[in-house]
Amino acid sequence: MIHCLKFIKKKFLILKKRNRLKRIINREANLQVIIGAGGTSHDGWVSTDLPQFNVIKEKDWEYYFTTNKPIRLLAEHVLEHLTVEQVERSLYTAYHYLKHEGVFRIAVPDAFHKNDEYLNAVRPGGWDAGAKDHKTFWNIETLKSIGLKTGFTVIPLEYFDEKHIFHMTDYNDLNGYIKRSKKNSYIDQNVQDYTSLIIDLVKT
Repeated sequence: MIHCLKFIKKKFLILKKRNRLKRIINREANLQVIIGAGGTSHDGWVSTDLPQFNVIKEKDWEYYFTTNKPIRLLAEHVLEHLTVEQVERSLYTAYHYLKHEGVFRIAVPDAFHKNDEYLNAVRPGGWDAGAKDHKTFWNIETLKSIGLKTGFTVIPLEYFDEKHIFHMTDYNDLNGYIKRSKKNSYIDQNVQDYTSLIIDLVKT
């Protein structure tokens, strides 16, 4: 009986938080959403996380974004926690709910990185915090391919190529601030030369 009451209370609290999040989303004139925020927040952006919003559930997208579509989405080190199939499904859904010319900025660990220490830390099952739950390891070619497949125009921002040469375009934080980036001089105390593979997916 006690276990049942705790379960009901938990479900009620989740529903309450979902309703509150939906009200916040609906009052934003130019909606910008952080997916898998993990406690982070940026001015002008709405932070979302599990269990209120699950990026792989189309019903969650429908619930939050049917009446107010986002102009920008941001996912920093989120997609590596999903399978390839889950990422593909999430990107198809994101494309549907983004406004025309909306941007989905994505940052993930870079499988073409030149540093073996970095690769061993962030690969699925690696020793860095959270890597035990990593299910995919993206490089510029595979991430670009899935972006194009799901209908987006792909704009690479920071990445290593297949020859392990680093590239970075001149971009700003308008479409989303990426903490773990070369641009923002991120320093990891455990891994030298830490960078992310960063792209913008544009709905055109």
